[in-house]
Amino acid sequence: MAIGWELTDDLIADVLRRLPPRSLAVSRCVCRSWRGLVDARRLLRADLLPRSVGGIYSSEFFALPATGPSISGHLEFIPGFFEVLDHCNGLLLLTETSDDHAMSATLERGSGHGCQMEEADDQIECLVYDPTVSPHYKVFLIPSHPDDQPKSMLDPDMKRSDSEWPPSSYALQVFSSTTGCWEERSFVLEGGCSEEGGPITDIKVYWREALYVLCENGFILRMSMKNAKYRVLPMPSDVEYRNCLSLGKSEKGVYCAFEHECHGLRIFLLNESCGQVRWELKHLVDLKSFALEDYFEWNSDDDNVLNTNAMVKGHFEGYIDFLGFHPYKEIVFLNMSLYRAVAYHWNTSKF
Repeated sequence: MAIGWELTDDLIADVLRRLPPRSLAVSRCVCRSWRGLVDARRLLRADLLPRSVGGIYSSEFFALPATGPSISGHLEFIPGFFEVLDHCNGLLLLTETSDDHAMSATLERGSGHGCQMEEADDQIECLVYDPTVSPHYKVFLIPSHPDDQPKSMLDPDMKRSDSEWPPSSYALQVFSSTTGCWEERSFVLEGGCSEEGGPITDIKVYWREALYVLCENGFILRMSMKNAKYRVLPMPSDVEYRNCLSLGKSEKGVYCAFEHECHGLRIFLLNESCGQVRWELKHLVDLKSFALEDYFEWNSDDDNVLNTNAMVKGHFEGYIDFLGFHPYKEIVFLNMSLYRAVAYHWNTSKF
C-alpha cells in the first residue's frame, strides 16, 4: 500500500521560492491552492510581476468592476499632458510634449525613469520589457516605411540610403535603461521574402525575447533579442482584411485575431516549433449567441461568472472591436459597438 505524504504550506512555499520567476509564475496555474499560496506569501516580486489582470489599455482603460482595489486609467499621478505610445508587461511608454515641440518618452514605473528622443511621424516606438528575464527595458525606433533607413540619433547628419526588401541588415535605434543611452543595433536577415515591403504598423507584441511587428502587406517582422537576427513571417493565408487584424500574446505564445463574416472572430496561434512557421486556427468566436444584457460580472482570474441572472441569449446586431488578449489565459477582450467591453474564454465559449 502506497503511503501518501502531505506537504505543509511552509514546505511548499520554501520549494516554490527557489524557482526562477518565470517558473514560479507558471506554478500559479497548477491549482488554486498553489496560486493562493504564492499570492499570500508574495513570492512573486510585486514590483515586477502582477499577480492578476487589473485591466487593459486601449484608447481607454477598462477595469473589472469586481471587488478589490480600484485602478484608475487616468494616470493622475503624471503631471502635464501625455499620450500612451506603447505598453509591455505592465510597463507604459508615455510621451510628453513641451513648448519647443520636442518629445520626451517617459516610462512610469514608480520612479519616473525616461529617455529623450526627437518627435517624428515616420517611426514606430516599440517598448521591450520582460520582468521574468530582467528589470531593465529597451525602446526600439522602427522606421514606418521599409525603404527608409532610420535617422541616426548619434549622427543627425547621416543620410538615408535606399535598400532592398527585406534588407540583409536592419539597423535600428535602441534605448537601453541599463546604459541610459541610445545606440544603433543591427539585425541580420534569416531566410528571405519574395513580396514587396509595406509600411510598418503600430501593431506589435513581445514574446520570449522576440519582437513581432506587423507590416501592412500582411507580413510580420520577427526580431530576436538573443541572436540579433530577424525573419519575415507570413500571416494566415485566409485573412481577407489584413489591416483589421490584431496581434497579441496569451497562454501559448503569439496569437492573431481578426473579424470574420461580421459576427465572428477568428483566432490563430503562431507555431514556430521544429524550425517551421505556421498559423494554427484555434477558435472561431460566434457572436450570434452573445448575451444581450450587460448586468453581470465575470472574474477572469477565477473563470467565474459572478452573476448570471441577467444573461439573455440572442443575436448580436452591432459590430466588434478587438481590444486584446489576456496575458496568460486563452481569453480575448472585445469592444461591442463602443458601449460595452466583454471578456470571452474561447476554451469554454463563455462570455
